[in-house]
Amino acid sequence: MGSSLETVEFLARSEHRVEVLDALADGPHTRAELRELTGASSSTISRTLREFENRYWVRREGHRFEATSMGAFVIEGLVTLLQRLETEETLREVMPWFPSADVDFAVVRCLGDAEVVQPTESDPMAPVRRAGQQLRAGTRLRFLTTQVTVRYFEVVRERVASDGMEVEGVVTPRVYDTLVNDSAMAAVYRDLCAADGVSLLVAEEVPLILQIIDTRVGIGLVDEAANPRGLICSDADRVRRWAVDTFETCRDGAEPVSEP
Repeated sequence: MGSSLETVEFLARSEHRVEVLDALADGPHTRAELRELTGASSSTISRTLREFENRYWVRREGHRFEATSMGAFVIEGLVTLLQRLETEETLREVMPWFPSADVDFAVVRCLGDAEVVQPTESDPMAPVRRAGQQLRAGTRLRFLTTQVTVRYFEVVRERVASDGMEVEGVVTPRVYDTLVNDSAMAAVYRDLCAADGVSLLVAEEVPLILQIIDTRVGIGLVDEAANPRGLICSDADRVRRWAVDTFETCRDGAEPVSEP
């Protein structure tokens, strides 16, 4: 393990080394091309190539260099590690509220480029506000929720009334009771039930807070007191497929709500 860590340190100590080996794994390059690609000096490129040749990670064919199979193997592993660390850094501050039990590892791997919206002292409802902004840009909404946010449902009603947004939603019995009995929510609930293209259902088990607006996915994070702690937004295909599967599984086990 010690020598392996030294190898990782050797590569990670210089961003240019990673860039050069990654480029050579994609195909042959000349020194000049590598200088232009990385912005490194001629001496740095020459030294890096010499070090890689000594490790049998690259080979030279005339004026061009390319990665050996071992060099390609090494950089593939390092790039994967770096991507995972970037994902961890992206999600670190919201991990206490992340629904890890309901989001598989393949999905987590795709969240490195996700947008993470967190509440601030000046804007404690920032995640809910961002979810509403995305609602205004979409034409179809599918959602799961374990919480009621009046403003969110009001925006849904606005979009349905003004633009005919198609809506499918699955809520818990507790959320349903609030929609029906809370004075601030009852009118919103009645309007949604009366609108064309809106389907609301109730399920005993709703695993997480999730919205799919067209192809964009939002994962809602709340604490034990139901305070918003974050919204993770992603356009990644793998995340969307997972979100649709999760929604459809929950929807297929749900029951239609009663008409008001």
